[in-house]
Amino acid sequence: MKKILFLLALSTSGTAIFFSCQKEPEAVNHSPIANAGNDTTIILPEDTVYLNGSLSTDPDNNIISYQWTKVDGPASFTIAEANSVTTRVTGLVEGVYRFELKVSDADRLFSKDMVQVTVNPPPDIYVAGVEYNAANISVAKYWKNGQAVNLTNGLNSAEAYSIAVTGSDVYVAGWEVQFVSGNIVTVAKYWKNGQVVNLSNGPYDGEARSIVVAGSDVYVAGWGQSGATYWKNGQAVNFTGNSPTWASSITVVGSDVYVAGGGYNAASQVVAKYWKNGQAIALTDGPRNAYASSIAVTGSDVYVAGREVDAAGKSVAKYWKNRQAVTLPQATYGAGANSIAVAANDIHVAGTEYTQSGGSFAKYWKNGQAVNLPAANSAGAYSIFVAGSDVYVAGQEAIAAGKSVAKYWKNGQGVNLTNGSSTASAESIVVVKR
Repeated sequence: MKKILFLLALSTSGTAIFFSCQKEPEAVNHSPIANAGNDTTIILPEDTVYLNGSLSTDPDNNIISYQWTKVDGPASFTIAEANSVTTRVTGLVEGVYRFELKVSDADRLFSKDMVQVTVNPPPDIYVAGVEYNAANISVAKYWKNGQAVNLTNGLNSAEAYSIAVTGSDVYVAGWEVQFVSGNIVTVAKYWKNGQVVNLSNGPYDGEARSIVVAGSDVYVAGWGQSGATYWKNGQAVNFTGNSPTWASSITVVGSDVYVAGGGYNAASQVVAKYWKNGQAIALTDGPRNAYASSIAVTGSDVYVAGREVDAAGKSVAKYWKNRQAVTLPQATYGAGANSIAVAANDIHVAGTEYTQSGGSFAKYWKNGQAVNLPAANSAGAYSIFVAGSDVYVAGQEAIAAGKSVAKYWKNGQGVNLTNGSSTASAESIVVVKR
């Protein structure tokens, strides 16, 4: 209701000398301000998002309705409560959606805001390993999203230990038994998209244990006739002379090549070490045997995972950061660290812990905190990969006497890659965003 104000002025004698009236100013209604929330991204198989318009405002505090509609994107979606300030949207598929929020007040003034929802496909999961065929011959292979790709034909024993993926190219390092100059030897090799590249040619055994691709260059670490070796684009780089050494892991940062492995000291004890551009850096030097299995470099920090035998003869899982040893918590009967990954300042180490009965547990440690990986039987963890908040671990679980499955765990959930009809193991895992 509009109000009219009256003003009456009186003279000193009480006689009115003027009269006026004035309307009170009419209140102005303001439009509400819609806020559809922040853009978001999900990864399939997650197919649900929650839309939240609760940050919408109105200077006059008289919002009376909310309306959510899809204005762009794939046809598949269901808005649970289109007229609610918050709602759930389900049934999303790969693509980019845009949802509009319309906020109205009691005087039918309104405003709109848009939120974008990006639905990405799941990443590709690549796992390299080995499976024995019906003739009990080991076959080198890898799995892409659970689908097996054989790298060898099963006529000669072979194993795959490491996998790297760049673009559409898949690289796998390992070895295969071959006849070389009348001798039966293991030949270090890698496969690019299934095409083999031999790295060693006898007459001594060779193995390729780790592969990394840096730009257009392919680096493979292992050993051959001259001990620890890495190959760059198929050309051997021997950096230890003819000493009895071996290389287990390689990584390349800029122009620097880091190789983890080991050898013997003057007292014939096994020592853990790594090499940077061919220069040896000892992690141990006795009096007990030690082994380096995996290396990672972030900035100026060098991390190496492995194990060292203690005075009681027990294997102790540990990693070294810039040569400083960190012992990982473990049970009485020992453990070994097999793989290390550093992401966002978090240190993840995968390994195996042993039991009194001779069995084992697959596990990983995050910043020193142990995480056991579920398995009904003895199991081992051999490779770890971190993608965002997801932790992937590749390994093996025993099924019956002489039989095991190759598998990986994602955030502790196991995924079998083989059916347990033979012996199999997953040795390396990488996850690639599509």
